[in-house]
Amino acid sequence: MTAAVATPAQAGIASVAPEGNTQLFDGHDTRYLSLGYAELLRDVTIDETWGITFLAGVVERRSLAPREQAFMSVLVAMERGMQALLVRLLKKHGIAWDEAAIAAEADIVGRRLADRFGFLPWREFIQTAIADPAPPYLSKYGRARELAPPADHEILDLLVEHEQALLDVAALELALMTDTALAPVWRCLEKAQTLLWCEHIAELAGTTGEPADADAASAVTVLAGSPGAGSAATQEADHD
Repeated sequence: MTAAVATPAQAGIASVAPEGNTQLFDGHDTRYLSLGYAELLRDVTIDETWGITFLAGVVERRSLAPREQAFMSVLVAMERGMQALLVRLLKKHGIAWDEAAIAAEADIVGRRLADRFGFLPWREFIQTAIADPAPPYLSKYGRARELAPPADHEILDLLVEHEQALLDVAALELALMTDTALAPVWRCLEKAQTLLWCEHIAELAGTTGEPADADAASAVTVLAGSPGAGSAATQEADHD
């Protein structure tokens, strides 16, 4: 049975006009506080979908130094892992998720955001596009965690942790602690990888009563590289 979920307009959240949206997050907009768990879970999953296209769009558009390229690629991988876990929750609860339509909108919005923020000087980009939006997202994701049933806490805890990781990464990067800047993100990647593997293996074993999920399998593949190996590669790029 599919859970009824309000459209963004019904929920009091203005639908995104792809041609006009260039805001990462309005920190004064607290309308998400009026949403129930199903609506908010869907909303934060859309946030993560936009995050993927935004960060990937920056990588595509910007001429990055090797270390910056590695840095952004790790952030994209973390967003992909987080989004895959959230989509799994939506499907578990029978919450409507039109993947093709949302992906198409996210592509437009994410690329528009990348056009706006992606060409800022590196340190300004880290501050404006990574650090500044994190606190309001932390509040929003914390609200989702408060409303979540106990069975969803592990993933929602990671959602909050991964946003805190972005804030921590930005602080380390701005402090020029480049050798350790990505450590918080690698920890989240390891946790996401573990959760995706556990769910995928459980499905293959037939213990969940659900068919194996191609998205989860794909995300597991994306995250299958050893964090230790990736971290070493990033650190090597730090010294180029």
